[in-house]
Amino acid sequence: MARHPPCPFDRDQETDVKLPIVIHTDEDYDRAQQRVKELNAMPDSGEKERELEALAEAMLAFELRRDDADD
Repeated sequence: MARHPPCPFDRDQETDVKLPIVIHTDEDYDRAQQRVKELNAMPDSGEKERELEALAEAMLAFELRRDDADD
């Protein structure tokens, strides 16, 4: 049985360092969209902007991979 990678939105519990955001499935993509909505409802901060940028990059990479697979 295949193991899913760690949740892309979790923190490494031992070091409290954010893990890189990687979107592998449509479910991950949906969760990323929900997280963008949550972040947009929060006050502006540097951390918010960094996370939004990381989410945008991960979502774009997923969309490009999905489009390549459709071709």
